[in-house]
Amino acid sequence: MLYQYIIHVPLTYNDGSPIEPEKLAEFIVEIEDRFGGYTRSRSTWDGYWKEEIQEDGQNRTIEYRDTIMLLFIDGSEEIKSELQDLSSRYASNFRQRKIYIKYHVVEEI
Repeated sequence: MLYQYIIHVPLTYNDGSPIEPEKLAEFIVEIEDRFGGYTRSRSTWDGYWKEEIQEDGQNRTIEYRDTIMLLFIDGSEEIKSELQDLSSRYASNFRQRKIYIKYHVVEEI
């Protein structure tokens, strides 16, 4: 069965400053090397999400605004764990809580 993985690659840190092009290039080259290719959206997407945290016994809401690009990778279900490992490693490099990945089954015609 073929799956399509969609990676929401952050282009900005959580403070809104741009992630250095070298860091993004390193991420993309690693995807090329490990998975044999990808498809990239030429557009950027803006995202927004909130997180409830508890700090000093008080509940607090943190709001995040992101600019992302989408990378699409087609592959087997077996690459899911590799993608999870890769996204965890780069999430800290990009100073993100996580890099969002979703996937679905693809039927070829």
